[in-house]
Amino acid sequence: MKRTLPLICALAVLVATALAQGVYTHRWGQTQALREAAARLDHLPARLGVWDGTPVQVSARQMDLAEAAGHLSRRYVNRETGEEVSVLILCGRPGPLSVHPPEVCYRGAGYDLVAPPETFRAPGDGGTLSAARFVKEGPTPEPLCVFWGWTDGGTVGSPENPRLAFGRAPYLYKVYVNRRLTRLDEPLKEDPAAAFLEVLLPALRTTLAPAP
Repeated sequence: MKRTLPLICALAVLVATALAQGVYTHRWGQTQALREAAARLDHLPARLGVWDGTPVQVSARQMDLAEAAGHLSRRYVNRETGEEVSVLILCGRPGPLSVHPPEVCYRGAGYDLVAPPETFRAPGDGGTLSAARFVKEGPTPEPLCVFWGWTDGGTVGSPENPRLAFGRAPYLYKVYVNRRLTRLDEPLKEDPAAAFLEVLLPALRTTLAPAP
């Protein structure tokens, strides 16, 4: 009995830890809230100011790998200038969606981070995102600017530790906006994607806010 007691205690600790983590990350329950949160993505307008959006196909395998319960993927084109930005918004449990920032994901796709991420603050209370430039080397280098942040239905933010910041939320949205660059030294404030975010972020806040 003396030999089995430590093992029993260890198993009890493991079970308690797993249960606590399951509650903390909402591994169990909250399925209705998560489904409703994912469904709200369908209501984001395809037209935002001078930007017109069209759907972009994302494979089911990619969504499974991201552990996303729902997503929105569109390409928005400025009908006055022809400039394009790509938008991907994932909805899922906070645990999976708070990890793998673009510094990791894009590097896995062959892109190198050019400089440390910058902070982009939208006008008013629009939100705060991180922004960074990446480049895929080759005969013709492919420079890219990526903006990203998270929200639980309120203002989009980019905390240093999103897992801690959003860990108790019943669901989480991860927002990506990117644009192909013509050169890597384009000023961030003059990036067309920054202008697009000024209309996207208020629309997101209205669309993703849970019903009272």
